Formats: sequence, structure tokens, C-alpha cells
Amino acid sequence: MLSIDNTYDAADLLAWGKRVEKLLATDNAGPTDVTWVLELKIDGVAVALRYDAGLLTRAATRGNGSVGDDITHNVRTIHGVPLRLARADPPESVEIRGEVYMANSDLVTLNQAQAARGEQPYANTRNVAAGSIRLLDPRECARRPLRFLCHGVGDATGLGVDCQTGLLAWAVAGGLPVAPQTRSFRSLEALVEHGTALIEELHTLDFEVDGFVVKVDDFAQQRRLGATAKSPRAGRSPGSSRSSRRRRPWPRSASRSAAAAPSRPSPTSSRSSWRARSCAVPASTTPTRWPARTSASATCWSSRRRAR
Repeated sequence: MLSIDNTYDAADLLAWGKRVEKLLATDNAGPTDVTWVLELKIDGVAVALRYDAGLLTRAATRGNGSVGDDITHNVRTIHGVPLRLARADPPESVEIRGEVYMANSDLVTLNQAQAARGEQPYANTRNVAAGSIRLLDPRECARRPLRFLCHGVGDATGLGVDCQTGLLAWAVAGGLPVAPQTRSFRSLEALVEHGTALIEELHTLDFEVDGFVVKVDDFAQQRRLGATAKSPRAGRSPGSSRSSRRRRPWPRSASRSAAAAPSRPSPTSSRSSWRARSCAVPASTTPTRWPARTSASATCWSSRRRAR
């Protein structure tokens, strides 16, 4: 799984968009008009799910970027992860990528149960999700109200889709949940305008969001754009720092430092910086192996400085 570059203001995001359009215009390999996709960047744990003939056979975390932990026994207990894809014609093999997370309201309920037992409350949704998914006993993991959202695949070949929006529609039809508020735009300026307004609504969500992910929709264009040594050229992620929970008006830059998580759950803040992330679709033979490079076809407009 490729990581994604970060961007922290609209000017940087628009400059990245110009570079993408220039690269597509100079390679003379196909259409140059770009459709852009805006997705919520869920603050969870990145996982890969492998389905063979429509059946869930393996699940893994991103791990150290090369080899991940086998979490198949726990993923089978997660709400939103189908054990069988709801498709009459499932692919022979497909690697689904997404985020395991916990809703803020579920964390409140979980901490109430912790307090009733005289135990310490969990600090935040991401920490409890990351710890729960690695438990040895799946029965214990099943007691944690974890959820899953799909945001991509390791290889879209054979799925009959040629773009990110088509892939998400394919996932929904197969019983895989995807993030709400996903939209496509014909211009990056329109995306920035919509995203800037949407930032003010993030605090109403029942789950933590780092910000947004901006992707080139067309898979053929993603492949043409390729990847740098660090990240995909076809995506970016804008956002603000994890070092502070205070609300900040966009486009103020974010601190690079990281701080301890809060001692109690809090609703998602209005966050306003942009962070770059990847949306390339590299082939993968096993969900326990993740490519080290990052794609150039996506970026992360995110609220926290963390690679997805």
C-alpha cells in the first residue's frame, strides 16, 4: 500500500493539480481532462482484505510498510466486513483496502462499561481500534464495536471498473461500506470550494476524520502519472496536526510535532489543512505485503500529519 504526500494549504493543492495536468498533457498517451474525487480521510487503522472467489480468506494490517500482521481472525468479527461478497460474479481474487475504526458514540458506551468495571477508559477511537484489531482472542475483539470502510483495491483488473467512483460503486454493490460525502468534480477549484465548506461540518460526524483525500478519478491516468520514490502523483491529502485538538480556521499550517492522545473521547474537530495521499492502484498478490513507494495520482487534504 502506497503512502500519500501531505499538503497544508489550498495554494499547494492547486499547484499539485497543475503539475498533474501538465504531466498528463506532456506524455501524449491519452486524455488530459481530469476528474477529481474528494473523500473523507478516516482516522483508523489501514487494513487489506483478500477475497478469493468472493470469500474472505485473509486480512492484514499495513504493519511496517512491508509486512503486516495477520488479523483475519479479528476482521471476521467486524461489522461491515462481509464474509462473502454480495456478487453473483465475484473476481477470482481481489484485495480490498480500507480503514478499521470506531465511532465516537461507541467509544463513549465502551468507556462507560470500563468505568462500571473500575477499569481505565480508552484514550481515543484510533488507539482502541489499533489495539483491538491485534488481539489474540477474536471473542474479545468481537466485544469492541469496530467498523470498516473501503477506500480502494490492490488491483482493479478484472473488476470491470476504470475509475475510483466506479470502484466505490462496485464495492457498495458487493456489500462493502464506503465513506460518506464522497464526490467527484470536473475542476480542482470547485473541489477546494466544496471541501472548504465541508470542513465546517466535520465536527458533526460520529467518527474521527483526518481531513480529506483528493484523487485523480481515472485509473488509466493514475497509471500514466505513476509514483515518486515516496508517494503517488495522482493523490493528495490536506489536513491539520495531531498535536492539537483545537479548532483552527483553514488554511493555517499545522505543527509537525505529535502529542499524547486526549484522555477522553471528543467529537471530530473542524480541521482545515490539506494533506497529500496516494490513489494509485498497484497490483498485489498478498495483503501482507505493501509497496514502499507512494503514488502520484492522489493527495491528502487531511487534518493530521499521518500517512495512510
